[in-house]
This record gives sequence, C-alpha cells and structure tokens, in this order.
Amino acid sequence: MASEVLAEVPHRQYVFTVPKLIRQHFRFDRKLLGLLSCCAYAAVREMMQAVADDPRSVPGVVISLQTFGDKLANWHPHCHSIATDGVFRPDGSFQPLPPPDSQQLMLIFRHKLLQELLRLEKIYPATIEILDRFRHTGFSVSQGPPVLPEDTAAREKLAI
Repeated sequence: MASEVLAEVPHRQYVFTVPKLIRQHFRFDRKLLGLLSCCAYAAVREMMQAVADDPRSVPGVVISLQTFGDKLANWHPHCHSIATDGVFRPDGSFQPLPPPDSQQLMLIFRHKLLQELLRLEKIYPATIEILDRFRHTGFSVSQGPPVLPEDTAAREKLAI
C-alpha cells in the first residue's frame, strides 16, 4: 500500500471509535459496519473541504474496519484510516492543509453516524439523550503524527 496506493504527499492515521451503548447494533447487523467507514470519510471530507481553496477538492483516504479490541478479542467495531494531510483539487494538484481538530472531527463523525442510525431506526432519540448525559460519550477520534512522503520507513509502518 505504501508504494502503490499512498500518493507522494503527507498523510496521517485517524482511528474512529463508537460507544459501547451502540456497538451491539453493528454486531447483530453486520451490514451497518459500512456506515462506520462512510461516516468517518464524510467527516474528514467535510472538515477539509471547509478550508480548501476549492470546495470540490477531496482528501485521499483509505479505511480499514476492525471489530475486535485489545482485551480478550472483545467486540469493538472501529475504523483505522490513513488520510492525506490536504486535498486533491479537481485539476489533480494537491493542496496541503493543517490537520482537522480531532474533537471537531469526532463531533461531525458522531452526528453523521447517529443520524444514519436514527434514519434506519436502529436507535431512537432516547439513545442520543442517554449518550448526551455521559461525561464521555464513547465516541473518539485519535489522530496520529504526520508522515512525510520522503519518510519511507514511516510510510511503510503507517500502511501495515
């Protein structure tokens, strides 16, 4: 992936997680797992397009779904993604951008995912009210350090 998929531009990793309260929906309806990656990509795209010179520009993103955690292989659906640190303009040129604020990115991801789950009637407004009462809702987006195109070792590690 490092040599054939990733463009010669800066990248970084993002990990998108969801709260325990809604994880069971993904366990018992595996078709919903695609929503995680769609909402993660939509959140990254929205944030980057908001600051890009041309709002038609798009980031390059590769997303991998995982459904296990680190302890006893517990059910923990989440997305690992590699995203460009910028966007590709319609003419193919690359516009570097500062990384999105991870808290804001999480809020957009959360909103998009919960709206889709509501639309599909997998959750109800009461579920969102419960999540809003928690000090930490269980949604998170962690952001890795930048990986420059000339750092071959870091690109290989990122792409593993």
